[in-house]
Amino acid sequence: MVKVAGPAEAAASLRRVLGHVADYFNFTGVIGSPPYRKKIVVLMFATIGSLFFFPSETLHPIILIVIIIAVALSGLIVRRLRAVGMPWWLVFFGLVPLLGWV
Repeated sequence: MVKVAGPAEAAASLRRVLGHVADYFNFTGVIGSPPYRKKIVVLMFATIGSLFFFPSETLHPIILIVIIIAVALSGLIVRRLRAVGMPWWLVFFGLVPLLGWV
């Protein structure tokens, strides 16, 4: 017999999932190497999955997804840079290849 979760359990589960998602957009504190690697792999699969989910004709959702993933990746990189004792502003060196096209 399958037990159906009630509203309290569903709300707690939603808060837990939202907490995990919000952790990607956290720019404060530090992150260790193993959690950093796990989160990078999750972002990689989210990126690949989003490319298969949206058709190539719809450009607006893809641009939005790229921006969201870039912000999440920046948050992870800033926290990892702080963990190894480097300044957070080094994350802007990731923009150099984009600026080269301008």
